[in-house]
Amino acid sequence: MCLGVSLVRNVPRWNWDGDHIVHECIVPSSRPVVRYTRGHTSDIDVREFLVTSRNEVMNRTLNNDIKAFAEQHRGGWEFFQSRNQGSFDFRASVVTEFASATIAYSNGRAGDPWQFPDETLQVREGDCEDRALLIASLLLVSGISSYNVRVALGKMRLRKTTGQFADRDHVWVMYKNEAGQWRVLEPLLSKKRRPLRCADKDRFTPSSAEYIPYFLFNDSHLWQVYHAGNAEPMHRFRLKRNWSALHPRFAGIVHKSIIGEALEIPECPANVRDCLHSRCFDGIRSWSHRHAHVGVSEAPEESAWLSSVVASALFTMSTVSLR
Repeated sequence: MCLGVSLVRNVPRWNWDGDHIVHECIVPSSRPVVRYTRGHTSDIDVREFLVTSRNEVMNRTLNNDIKAFAEQHRGGWEFFQSRNQGSFDFRASVVTEFASATIAYSNGRAGDPWQFPDETLQVREGDCEDRALLIASLLLVSGISSYNVRVALGKMRLRKTTGQFADRDHVWVMYKNEAGQWRVLEPLLSKKRRPLRCADKDRFTPSSAEYIPYFLFNDSHLWQVYHAGNAEPMHRFRLKRNWSALHPRFAGIVHKSIIGEALEIPECPANVRDCLHSRCFDGIRSWSHRHAHVGVSEAPEESAWLSSVVASALFTMSTVSLR
């Protein structure tokens, strides 16, 4: 049994470098002006949501918390800081694992203001966009070039077992690895979970999913991604309208709950649970390759559990191979 193929569809279809630079990066912030609780919201340059090594709060997190976290991984802090082959991919892995282990997932309401990364570090929780902004910022602070980092705002298209599709707004991170391949860093998986606010009617088990980007940005640029319904360069007012129409909060409703429920099943083998918690798709793939030729009689627990669960959970792995 080999489970090396992800159920995420068509990721190479999109130009993750961006199709068109949006020169006026002004979007609605949804954040009320200080001293006002409603109304009086302001616009913001979206690039301000990503902080770099110039931010001392992020530097402190890197040199204290992430340093200690990296020391728990094979390679350690010395390899994390090096420029050796594999060290940048190692940084990306450690940063996403750090967010998974230390930042609780809480699904917010539509229209909730985005948190700045240092705010997320302070409150230790956030929804998909808050966690995505933190991961992207930590990648930049760790020394990964912004050329290789994008925050993506768009939709997750979920295919139901009935053949129908359901689109959900979402925010995630794209990272170009050392092999030059764009990889999805999914911000949803978390070892720390909050109760999810969602109706039973919103729960279903998708058979596959597709990331559909509308906008990409880092600390330098905002890009538009062309596709049907989003195929012409946007002027300022259309940008603000389309940006405001996206409310990335679906995560707690669908695939976050699937993974959470899978991890709570008593029959889930400990080594598989560790892989699912690890936020690393390659961990699942390497585990499955090691057991690809193991008969059911030799590994009955793992084989039976994986065959019934992974099909509905695998697409939510936070790092998706684009090979």
